[in-house]
Amino acid sequence: MPTSPPLPDPTRRPVRFAPEAIRTPRVRRARLPRTIASRSELRPAVAVSAEVSPDGRGGEWDLARHHALRWLEAHVGPLPPGFDAAARPEGEKVHVERHRSAGAIVRAVEREAGSSRYFGAELEAGAFAGLAAWKAVVILFRAGSTTGLRAMLFAPRRRLGQRDTPLWVPGIVRWLARSPGLTDYGWRLLPAPWIIENEEGVEGLIHLIGSRQRTRPVFAVGLGPRETNPESAPVDLWDLAHRTVGLAHVVVLTGPMTYALTDRVGRQYSVFGNAVRTYRPGCVLGDRAAEHPMALPETVRRWRNGGPHDFAVFLTREAARTSVLRQGTRECWLPASVEAGFLEAGELAETPDPIGAALHRPSADGDAVHPLGAGEDAAAAQGEDAEAAQDTEEAEEPAAEARAS
Repeated sequence: MPTSPPLPDPTRRPVRFAPEAIRTPRVRRARLPRTIASRSELRPAVAVSAEVSPDGRGGEWDLARHHALRWLEAHVGPLPPGFDAAARPEGEKVHVERHRSAGAIVRAVEREAGSSRYFGAELEAGAFAGLAAWKAVVILFRAGSTTGLRAMLFAPRRRLGQRDTPLWVPGIVRWLARSPGLTDYGWRLLPAPWIIENEEGVEGLIHLIGSRQRTRPVFAVGLGPRETNPESAPVDLWDLAHRTVGLAHVVVLTGPMTYALTDRVGRQYSVFGNAVRTYRPGCVLGDRAAEHPMALPETVRRWRNGGPHDFAVFLTREAARTSVLRQGTRECWLPASVEAGFLEAGELAETPDPIGAALHRPSADGDAVHPLGAGEDAAAAQGEDAEAAQDTEEAEEPAAEARAS
């Protein structure tokens, strides 16, 4: 059976870190924007659900928690001593922390019951990367030998339908994708493009495309007939992988391997000639080829007058929208195995959980939980249905434009 793609060779080209990972945004000391306090104004924009790869020493939980605290400090500065597990009283099973810094609020809760652990952090902040207000939620859990990561970005509802609204993946996702690594449905979520240079890689790509468990799109670039240098792709693959780590699989096939893919799946489902094809989740060879659109290099170069950069932004928005639809409604915020451990220990029902209470709300279709604010009243939720439907129609326009291309 084809295996997951190998880790990228760091000598090929360095992977850039997110701006939020290397500097703390400068925010004026002021009251938080009104939209932060109102959960009804913020809607899910990005959702990542994955498992943290074992590091071989059993330290993936401590490493993941360390990255989570580093990510919080990148936005709010040094955290109080209460966030340090070593400074807490021995035997403490549940710990809740709140911290307010310049233009940001952090709420965190940590639980321990038997072998199960849970760490949840909610960060609400003001202006950053073009958004006037935003919120991010990061949850880590450990059940047995499995350590899981859940991350979600919320943005103002009215901005989600606008093409220029910036969306990004929380920095902790990029850090963990690099070390020790992230996986989902048996595949690595790489922070760099997967370069396919042999037929074994082609077999693996076909296996990934046809996987029914796949919840992320595959952005595949097929180089020219004799081209083997990924730098010749019509879009910056490293930038695209950096933007969509945890949201999509970015793949590039060398020229000779595009012929191998065509021989296996047929010309109408293949990708070649410096084109970019999107294989959406649930791909079945035999579907209409338009369901998995392909953009020609000429289309990428003149995309919305912004060229390759705007095309990468468009793909990022498509991946983000898919992530909310496919991963935001999964049993991901407090898995049943972890919840059962806390119920047996008598901890879950007795201790207030500011993170869980804010996130656990049944979705409209009754499937698992949907990470929306629980404080909204029914009248406000019903009054936003029509606006949500309009936002959905606006979000469909870029997809229709891509299919037409």
